[in-house]
Amino acid sequence: MKKVAVAALLLAGIASASEDRAFVVDADMTFASKYMSDGFKIGGDHPVWQPSIGLTTPLPGVSLAVWSAIQVDRDNQQYDEYDFMVNYGRDFFTGLVYSFNLHGYYDYWTYPKINFATPTTDAPDSSQNMHGNKLHAGVSMTNLIPLWGSHLVPTYNLYYWLYWAQNRQDLFQGGAHHEFLLSYYHDIPRLIPGVQEQYVGGSASANYNDGAFNVQPGWSHSVVALSTGVYAVGAVFALTLNRQWSFNPMVDPNNEVWSTISFTKRF
Repeated sequence: MKKVAVAALLLAGIASASEDRAFVVDADMTFASKYMSDGFKIGGDHPVWQPSIGLTTPLPGVSLAVWSAIQVDRDNQQYDEYDFMVNYGRDFFTGLVYSFNLHGYYDYWTYPKINFATPTTDAPDSSQNMHGNKLHAGVSMTNLIPLWGSHLVPTYNLYYWLYWAQNRQDLFQGGAHHEFLLSYYHDIPRLIPGVQEQYVGGSASANYNDGAFNVQPGWSHSVVALSTGVYAVGAVFALTLNRQWSFNPMVDPNNEVWSTISFTKRF
């Protein structure tokens, strides 16, 4: 669920008037040509809408969010996903070469239209929808590598899934996903009248799946992404192009290409 981080950072850097408010709302609408998450292709080669809304809290660095992936093709609606999240993100030693950002979230996710039989002694014919819990923790070295007027940022992210059905662990194996990420974003001259900020950037990651979703542990995939965005009329408009090389057929038997376009507004 790492869909609107750059847009949110750009909004936070520009809309300084919101810093004095305890509650700030970020609303985002993203259109993705397919839904890729942690190396997995969800719902096949079908486009999705990914609306979300986030709310800051008076607790430093803590925010709440509701995120979703809604299949455009309603014949594919069993893959509709809803996420309810508590996020944390905070910079430390800002401005120093060893400054870093700590970030993470707790995510309860569900596919309400996918059901599995989960028989028990008391209810042999019972069933429940596909759902689970996901934990994330990460650290980014924000100022470690100066490059061309900005910074190349190394990041390590750990994602961990918990069992969603204690009595049927064979249906959904918990486990970890390790992401080793390099990212770079740079402000560029404003080329369009009315644009307040404009950026270009990209990222590259190598990913190791440590058994989540019954995947054989090992290097699972690598992703390269190119992106650009503008801040205008009080909102961020962003575009990304993504390419995944898949190493483990249990994660994805094919390499993938997909794009996203998003609109993010702060209130």
